[in-house]
Amino acid sequence: MEYVLLSNTNCMVSRTALSIDSLENYPLEDGVALMRKAYDGGVNFYHSSSQHKEILGYAFHGMRKEVFISIESLASDSLTLQQEIIATLDSLNSSYIDVFSVQNNNFVPKKDSTDGLYTALLAAKADENVKSIGFSTKKFDLAKEALESKLYDVIFLETSIKSLDVKETINFIKNCKNNDIGLVINYEIPVSEELEFPLVFGFLRKSENLIPMWKIKNQEDLQQVLYFESNPPEFTDKDLEEIEKKQDSN
Repeated sequence: MEYVLLSNTNCMVSRTALSIDSLENYPLEDGVALMRKAYDGGVNFYHSSSQHKEILGYAFHGMRKEVFISIESLASDSLTLQQEIIATLDSLNSSYIDVFSVQNNNFVPKKDSTDGLYTALLAAKADENVKSIGFSTKKFDLAKEALESKLYDVIFLETSIKSLDVKETINFIKNCKNNDIGLVINYEIPVSEELEFPLVFGFLRKSENLIPMWKIKNQEDLQQVLYFESNPPEFTDKDLEEIEKKQDSN
């Protein structure tokens, strides 16, 4: 497993990150075993919504400094966000969260927003309950707005091959690097449901300042991710054209 610096966080993270949100109906004991297997495979970057974080707390009890944990919230007001941060710290049995991000597909919370979300994130960071703050969205325009605002340490863009604009994505990756903003592309389709997984894996792994995050549903998904991490597909101009064709057909 290779490790890179996630811009603006001063943390070394695995080139592959895992989202556990597709494990919501997975037995807790099996989910814990799956996370430990991922860790043994070199993965140290894990992501969860604030509703599905318990697996991480159990899996990495006593190992908090060994893993990088990202939590995402759908909170629409500052009080709810503050409550979710407190609940997350309790679930993780930890005094801090590496990245806490607010997920929004309608607007980018700013300093003077009446919802108070950004102010609450800053307060949590000042209290050191949160090390870095992030913004998560499915909307490319909002991701670009968040980047331009320079208010967030990490941007999470949730996408799939159907919505992946290759040229815009390549340009966005470069702009994040130039502005020292961490970028994570959260691939919304679970590995087992993505027929073009090797193609997408090769594309998203090309840039060292981009961390691809894969949703996994079971042990087979994890094995596939770890296999391609150890044996990265060679990504050629022909492969790039193939992705662009798939984009044009949607």
